[in-house]
Amino acid sequence: DNPEVAKAFEKMTNFLPFKLLRRKVISRLKKFNPSGKLVDIGCGSGNLIIQIAEKLPKLNLVG
Repeated sequence: DNPEVAKAFEKMTNFLPFKLLRRKVISRLKKFNPSGKLVDIGCGSGNLIIQIAEKLPKLNLVG
């Protein structure tokens, strides 16, 4: 609920380690070709779940 914290978190998630982690998660999910439901608890800015939705449109995502 704090805009300053949200802005700082958004900047942090764009650093290389987080980008690599998102790629790794998506790569592993693609191996299963999932079509069920995925819940992202504590999704923060939603960057990960947005990218998952783009790459795996059959998944029902909640976050």
